[in-house]
Amino acid sequence: MLKSIIFSLLLCFICETYASELHHYFLRGEQLEAIWEETAVEPFDELILSWDASRPEQGDYLIEVSALINGWTPWLNYAFWGAHDQYTFNEKNETTQTFQDAFEILNGQLAAGFRVRISAKDGASLKKVRALHVCLTNRKKHEVDQHLSKDEDIIVDLEVSGTSQICLPDDRRTRLCSPTSTTAVINYHKEATRLSPLDFANRVVDTAFDIYGNWILNTAQAAHELGSPWNCFVVRFTSFNQVIDQLLAGYPVIVSLRGPLTGSALSYQAGHLLVVKGYKSATKEVFCMDPAFPSNAQTLVSYALSDFVQAWARRGGIAYVIHRYPTH
Repeated sequence: MLKSIIFSLLLCFICETYASELHHYFLRGEQLEAIWEETAVEPFDELILSWDASRPEQGDYLIEVSALINGWTPWLNYAFWGAHDQYTFNEKNETTQTFQDAFEILNGQLAAGFRVRISAKDGASLKKVRALHVCLTNRKKHEVDQHLSKDEDIIVDLEVSGTSQICLPDDRRTRLCSPTSTTAVINYHKEATRLSPLDFANRVVDTAFDIYGNWILNTAQAAHELGSPWNCFVVRFTSFNQVIDQLLAGYPVIVSLRGPLTGSALSYQAGHLLVVKGYKSATKEVFCMDPAFPSNAQTLVSYALSDFVQAWARRGGIAYVIHRYPTH
């Protein structure tokens, strides 16, 4: 049985509203291929697809995407996720393209729907795929609000362990902000198992681009590590209020930002990922686990809300949401 719902409706108890339109698709069964089609959507020019699954023990999954623009566009390869490898694509036709994390609509056009095809190959089965998530954004209209609508006193500081990427005994350590941050959140939720950032990095490296910060490959591996009923996906938020809602529900949030950011370890001009673990409204401080600092203790830092939101807005409000999904 396949079931499709608008995910934001089910998450209203956690988030006020999503930055972009977010859809969620449940998969059940032994089939080798599934196609998800949605046309009741707001016009968009960017699609980011995430998935919750256990990595296949053999074989792989191939994910393709198509858009509705005066008819359905040709399928483009989006992601490959297999027993021993994972990578994304750089493909393009006259109206659409895939590049690393995103499927984009070209030439200033907007799409009115999307299709996703996931295929299990070489001994894999879709039985191990729990859900697909799609975040749709109209980048012409998308903004991150610089103000908070919450007036109440808030203080929350989740106990995410300090984890420095700079301390890692590996020459790649300066490139591992995303796997280090994601590992810290997984370890926060799954205390019985201490996952190594280096082991995690080896499972999320995008071998087509030789990068470790591919958003969708990090959330896919997080879903594998945590298992059911955890959902892990990439979204564009429009307000820090939405991050606060996650924190108050007990969920740290991984965000992408670009400097300058006062007090940061580096300039972050090329982009950086860190964990938001708390917030104090009285002082307008954002509590973070920032893996770019040279020791584990130094990674537990706070940033001024205004500076932080500006740096986050430069990356379009990107966040990894990792939380337990309610039973359905």
